[in-house]
This record gives sequence, C-alpha cells and structure tokens, in this order.
Amino acid sequence: MAVLRTLRGPVFFPVRAIATGYTYTFRGLPLIITIYLFAFGLPGLRLQGTPDVLVLGGAAIVITYGSYLAEVFRAGIESVHPSQVAAARSLGLSYRQAMRHVVLPQAVRRVAPPLLNDVVSMQKDVGLISLAGPIDAIRSAQIGQAGSANFTPYVVAAVLFILLALPLIVITDRVTLRAARAQNAGT
Repeated sequence: MAVLRTLRGPVFFPVRAIATGYTYTFRGLPLIITIYLFAFGLPGLRLQGTPDVLVLGGAAIVITYGSYLAEVFRAGIESVHPSQVAAARSLGLSYRQAMRHVVLPQAVRRVAPPLLNDVVSMQKDVGLISLAGPIDAIRSAQIGQAGSANFTPYVVAAVLFILLALPLIVITDRVTLRAARAQNAGT
C-alpha cells in the first residue's frame, strides 16, 4: 500500500485512490468497530463458508494495523532524499530497480523502530477480539472475576501480556539505540 501511494503520474491515479481510501478508512475507523463489523456483521450476512469469529477478529486487526503500517512505510519511503533516486537512475537503474535496491532498504532501516512499536501495540490489541466472544486471556480473566468477585485473574492476564510484550520491547529498544548510534556516527 505504501508503494502504491507513492506512485506518480495520472495513469496510477486509480491505484493511488484505492490505496489512499484504504488507509484513510481503516486509520479513521476505531479498531473495536472494525472487529464488531467483521466478527458480527459478516456472519450476519449468512454467507456460505464464513470463517470462525476468531479468524474474522484477526482479519480485522490485520486490516486495521495494515493501514497504520502502510503509512509508516510511506513516511519512510518519502523520507529518502530524491537525490538517491536520481543517483540510482543516473547509474542506469529503472525506477523499479531504484525503489527495490536504493529507496526501500533505506526506508525499512528508518522505520524499523516505529514498526516494532506498532507490533507491540497490535499484540496488546489482540485482546479486543475477546469482545466478539472467543475465550482468550482477557475473557478468561473476566469469567474468573465474575465467579469469585476477585480481580486476580485480571492481574494474571496483565502479567501474561507483559511477558509476551517484553521481548519485543527489548528488541525495539535495541533497534532504536542502534539506529540512533548509526545516525550519530554518520554526522
């Protein structure tokens, strides 16, 4: 989606419009509404072969976070100075080759820390699927709390989410520190 939004020229207008519509729609729509639309709305259509609610909830998260990630990548692509593309083109690379070998590697390096932060956020938002019915850590905690009026199951669920997120947080911090060191070494 990010690359599609950066294509220039009138012939690519329909592609840019669809990619822009996707990112604007799913970045503007709250995740909980997207989950409800997918988990309750699609089965409500009674279509043959509709997947399980858990799959539909996962699809809602993927589509929503995909729009955020597309914008992060687009920002990374646009942060690469145009002279990089011009230099690649002067070496005889086509636009596609310049994007593949020059622009995208630089963009990926620049957006790695924000991408990892988005992955940590997405991992936590997976718990929202429990609102559609599947039993996960949050729903189990809710069931346990309702039976005993004890909030300890929520603490256990919170600890589980922290333990799952901790490795990604450490990786994010290391990548961010490494990128900062590399940038400071270059100046």
